[in-house]
Amino acid sequence: HQCASACHAGDCPECTQPCGAQRVHCSHVCDAPCHAGSQCEDAPCRFKVKASCPCGLVVEESLCRAYSGARRQQKPPPKCGPACERPPQAPTNNHGGPDRYARDLHQLGAQHRRYLFTLEDFFTKALTGPVSLPACDSSRRVLAVEYARLHWRLRTSSKADAVEGWWIVHVEPPRGAALPSVPASGSSTSAGSGAKAIVSPRAPSPLLSTLCACPSSLAADSLTPPLGNQPRLRFTGLRGPGDEVYDILGLDGLLGVRPVERPNEAVAFMDSAANAAAAVRRLTGQAPGADFLPVRSGAIASRSSGGSAWQVEGSAKPTVAVNASGLRVLLEHSLTGCADASRALGGLVRAPAARSDGWDAEADDGAVAGPATPEDVPDDWEDSTP
Repeated sequence: HQCASACHAGDCPECTQPCGAQRVHCSHVCDAPCHAGSQCEDAPCRFKVKASCPCGLVVEESLCRAYSGARRQQKPPPKCGPACERPPQAPTNNHGGPDRYARDLHQLGAQHRRYLFTLEDFFTKALTGPVSLPACDSSRRVLAVEYARLHWRLRTSSKADAVEGWWIVHVEPPRGAALPSVPASGSSTSAGSGAKAIVSPRAPSPLLSTLCACPSSLAADSLTPPLGNQPRLRFTGLRGPGDEVYDILGLDGLLGVRPVERPNEAVAFMDSAANAAAAVRRLTGQAPGADFLPVRSGAIASRSSGGSAWQVEGSAKPTVAVNASGLRVLLEHSLTGCADASRALGGLVRAPAARSDGWDAEADDGAVAGPATPEDVPDDWEDSTP
């Protein structure tokens, strides 16, 4: 480590920073005080991990405890309990056209079929008031946020849980949106030319859980290509994993927001290069170039959700100084796919098991935090190689 003391003469004082070296038998780091010149203690890991049942309602916390005598311990996930029983659901109404889902989101949903039921129950409640989802791991956060944002037209915000790699997702209806019981002729309303559109939340049709229960041949008409090769905007300087990008961009032309390997960055995939370039001009006041451009504070306003994650409740304008936050955007050309987004997402989706009856397999037996054995990734998630 570097000396943390102010500039001084003579020898540096003894280092008291945490070691931080990668542990051998798990994905955590050594949390002992700096012990330069000696090996890390081979003791059970003291970091906390979480695991959840297949539907995500039962979440258990424990210590990792991995060491040479018990390498990479993987406890079986908890089983669903009586509270996980799902009551009969009332039919949903969709005032817009049929929803279409990105193929990779459908794959992720198919591997978390029971969790989809939990999401749909919570989202139904969120149509009329705020709710918080049970703690979830990174893959389920991506599923929950994209499903809520693009298909239920709900607002989300993700907060890091006390356990590394887990998140608390807050879901609420857009501010100023009409209640779902009010008939609507489309997915959004406009008060006139130049007015900010307010998207009304609604349950999609078909529901993703319904689509994941269909034979693949029948689901194909409701699927769009996986995200990866479309025009994309890379944001850096984000406050979290990327929920606010939906507020910043709005839903016009937006196909989805995905995590990348670097922290405080996310990639937004757009339906056309023209829409991507127009978004950069609107956000920065400049034409897209080869470098990241600062986002103007006046441009950070939701055009689709009646509010912004960067906005103070009740404030008509964003109150965050962009120069202080360092929010920047870059239009990337999609010649060979989004390499780091594909790598980051590759760990979220397991290759589906082969089935002779043509139905999607329900692969999920629960979410477990901690390192996973590398798994095969479907071909349509791989980067193309020039």
